[in-house]
Amino acid sequence: MDEQSKQGIRVLVVEDQALMSQALAMFVDAGEGMHCVGIAEDGAAAVQMTADLRPDVVLMDMQLPVMDGVEATRRIVAAAHVPSIVAVTTFVTEEYLLPAFRAGVQGFIVKDSRPHEVAAAVTQAFEGSMPVSPQVSRALVRVAMTQPDRPAGTKVLLEPVTPREREVLACLGQGLSNQEIAAELFVTEATVKAHVGRLMTKFGVDNRVKLVVNGVRLGLVTL
Repeated sequence: MDEQSKQGIRVLVVEDQALMSQALAMFVDAGEGMHCVGIAEDGAAAVQMTADLRPDVVLMDMQLPVMDGVEATRRIVAAAHVPSIVAVTTFVTEEYLLPAFRAGVQGFIVKDSRPHEVAAAVTQAFEGSMPVSPQVSRALVRVAMTQPDRPAGTKVLLEPVTPREREVLACLGQGLSNQEIAAELFVTEATVKAHVGRLMTKFGVDNRVKLVVNGVRLGLVTL
């Protein structure tokens, strides 16, 4: 079966270390409903291969030769075909996370993520969620908390947060996926998505990190 005839989520892996790129590609190919369509070894190749292959999701290392992952992300986001981009990072610090976040990545996973975590991140990104490894989520929120003038600043709640929504917020603060939250709260993933959507509307934000930041600032989430 050739690549064109395969169905499912098309994933481009961008990683300059051969063993790591092969591992990520293998994790993707082993995931349900997804496959790796190519591997780029530098940022410039990532931009070109994204235009040529039109993947649905890009797993993007941030530390790359020729062109780094942040600049590659900016160029991909500015192009005609815009896939979901998930940053693959070794360093969980402000220096590495914020530039990627601002460039337009949709999620973050760490390089020692397990196979099912990589596959879950691909699925979440494809579905429009923001996959974030727990340690990355905590780091991003702590960084955002030190920058009160950022767009993620506290919003005036349009409606009170319900007890169930507080539980969902707490789970988001732990970096749990929709599937993990559903299992934790004994509800369906569709119910979790509905709660997250309502929370974003109430807080006036557009992603999970900002949602958790505002939850922390209002005392609704404890990290």
